[in-house]
Amino acid sequence: MINALQSKITVVILILFGMISVSEAQQLPIYNQFKYNQFVYNPALSGVDTEVPVLTLLHRNQWTGIDGAPETSLVSFNGVGTERNVGYAAYMYHDKTGILSTTSFYGNYSFTFTVLEDLNISLGLSAGVITKGIDKSEIVVHNNTDDIYSTNTSGSTVFDFNAGINLSYWNFDLGFAAPQLFENSIDYAKELEESQVVFGLERHYVASLRYTYGFEMKMLGDFGNDMSVIPQVITRISPNSDIQFDAHVLLDLPKIGWIGGGYRSEIGPIANIGFNITSDLSLGYAYEFNTSELSNNLGSTHELALIYKFGGNKRIMDKVQRDLDEVKEEEIKLMEEMEKRMIRRQDSLSEAFRSDIVINANQIIDHDDQLQPEIDSTEFNIETQTYEKEDHLQSSASNIIAGSKGFYIVANVFSEKKNAEKMTNRLYNEGYDVEYFFNKANRFYYVFLRKYKSLEQAMEVRNSGLDGTYFDELWVKEIK
Repeated sequence: MINALQSKITVVILILFGMISVSEAQQLPIYNQFKYNQFVYNPALSGVDTEVPVLTLLHRNQWTGIDGAPETSLVSFNGVGTERNVGYAAYMYHDKTGILSTTSFYGNYSFTFTVLEDLNISLGLSAGVITKGIDKSEIVVHNNTDDIYSTNTSGSTVFDFNAGINLSYWNFDLGFAAPQLFENSIDYAKELEESQVVFGLERHYVASLRYTYGFEMKMLGDFGNDMSVIPQVITRISPNSDIQFDAHVLLDLPKIGWIGGGYRSEIGPIANIGFNITSDLSLGYAYEFNTSELSNNLGSTHELALIYKFGGNKRIMDKVQRDLDEVKEEEIKLMEEMEKRMIRRQDSLSEAFRSDIVINANQIIDHDDQLQPEIDSTEFNIETQTYEKEDHLQSSASNIIAGSKGFYIVANVFSEKKNAEKMTNRLYNEGYDVEYFFNKANRFYYVFLRKYKSLEQAMEVRNSGLDGTYFDELWVKEIK
């Protein structure tokens, strides 16, 4: 009886393992909508692609019409810290194939730091648990008193650990990750001593390459703002499986939704589309055409996702306002400092005349430099009580080294490089001489039109609206 029971359990489990190997080729969850779930494969991408917390509910129904076909459900939460260089995520997925089931819980943490102006590195860690078991209620037998029902086939729970890294250079993202790092084993049917069935977790290696190209289409009005095309390739490698790769291209339309297509090895073409129901709620759908030899007779595959952004519009607007407030605060500090310098300069001149000291203009400059060594004396002409005017052509954006020391007339400031590029391109198309630079001190990108050596010159040009040629708000930013 025991040998017969062992044979039944072993045969059933091996058949189901075979289905899993055909359906996934690997042990990682498979899904087609990466837009809000990059961090499931690579913990270093936690919080990288979002300004607000995002909750995603996803369900994948594979090979519809076939009994016991794989079904995968995913619940994920992804967010970013207030300092913008810390990301976090938590997710749970449940996969069921016939009588076999897998339930996993993970928590992710990522930290991003700047190496060069255009190079950021994100490091990520993920820890969680994996539970695998057998649902005996799905087993069909002629005799309900069969001994298979009295055998413990619940599987077990094991600890898992993942690690990843992502290099972001300009608009490219290159990531590497190692899921299931510990390679733990799960023992099904522990009561069977002679014929144990053990499921071994294999360490995987995941590599991804993504490029984001941002652009605008003015003919679409507001709907054409902040658009982007995002091609991406993901490769998964495990020791005992064939290399699996996905290639996708996504057109992101933030005001409307997204549309994309791709190809997965061993499956075939994939199409996905998404709609923004509100500014915070989106609905996505993906379909696999299943044209490969392994899957073309197994039925169609559908995937549905519901995405919710917590306070998306408000959080983004608050962030923009904080950025602007910071710039304005810097401007106020500069103006106050300028006022203090002029008062001190005036006081030194008054003291000299009260003491009947006869000095020429150069001596006054030398005397003031002793009191205020941080002031560049070449910026002032005391005899006429005016400052030297810098030539606007020489001070235009294209004629200076962006980010060098001086006072910049800033049109806007952004925390994301792609947004700075979009505004730079827009102003350039409108006929302005414009550039942008990255300030490592506060990790912001500044879009500017001119740069001057003196604060007074910059403030005068800023107050005049670029000599009456620029009608939006401008600020002055000092780079020391």
